[in-house]
Amino acid sequence: MADPQSDEVRRLRAEEHLSVREIRARTGLGRNRVYALLRGVPPPERSRRPNAKDDLRAEALALRSTGHSVPEIAQQLSVSRSTAYLWVRHLPLARDPEQERERRQAHSKAMTDAQWGEHRQAREAARAATVATAAAWVKELRYREVVLVGAALYWAEGLKTKPWRPHDRRVRFVNSDPALIELLLRFVEALGEHRAALRYRVSIQRDRRCRKGGQVVGGAGRGGAGSLPAHLVEATSTDNGAFEHG
Repeated sequence: MADPQSDEVRRLRAEEHLSVREIRARTGLGRNRVYALLRGVPPPERSRRPNAKDDLRAEALALRSTGHSVPEIAQQLSVSRSTAYLWVRHLPLARDPEQERERRQAHSKAMTDAQWGEHRQAREAARAATVATAAAWVKELRYREVVLVGAALYWAEGLKTKPWRPHDRRVRFVNSDPALIELLLRFVEALGEHRAALRYRVSIQRDRRCRKGGQVVGGAGRGGAGSLPAHLVEATSTDNGAFEHG
C-alpha cells in the first residue's frame, strides 16, 4: 500500500527541489522522518555546500595520473594518507619499471642511511683511529721487513710456476689496492730492480669513471705512471668491456 506522505515528500524533493528544512515546513513532519522518507533520493544541487577540498581532490587526481604514489600525493598536498587514498584509489598506479626500481632503491637507501648513518660514521671514525695508531706503531719499514712482507704478499697474490708451465718465470702481481701495489714495488726495488723497467697494466670498466683508474696508475710508484718511459705506456680496448694500459 502506497504511503501518501512518502510520495509527497519524494515529489517535493524530485520536482520542486526543496531542502529538508523546506519539506519539513511544508509537511509538518519531523527531521528524522523526512530523512527516512528521502533515503536514496539525492539532494538538489543548490542545497549542497561547496567542498573546500574539491580543488585538492582534482590536484590529487592529476598527480596520480602522472605516476605519483599515495604517500607522495599526501605529502605534496599536505593531507593525510587516508584522505589521499580515498581520492585516488580508483586510479591504478602505472609506473615505468625502471623508474619504479630507481624509486625503490632510493627509498631503501634513505631508510638505511637514516637507520645506520650514525653507526657507520662512528665505525669509520673508530677504524681510522685504529689505522692511525697502527701506522704510528709500525712507522717506516726497514729493508728486512720490506723483503719479508713483500715475499709473503707475492706468495699470496703473485703468479706462481705451475706444473703445466714449469718454464714460466715471469713475475706478475694483480691487485686492486694501490697501497699493496706500492708495497710490492718497494719489495721489487729492495731486490735491486727499478720500477721504471716494470710493465704496468690497468683494467677499467667501460661504465666506470676513468678518474679513479688514473689515480691508481698515478699512485703506483713514487713518480706515478707519468714518469714511465713512453714505450711502456700503451692503450687498447678489450673485448670484455675494459680499457687496458700497459
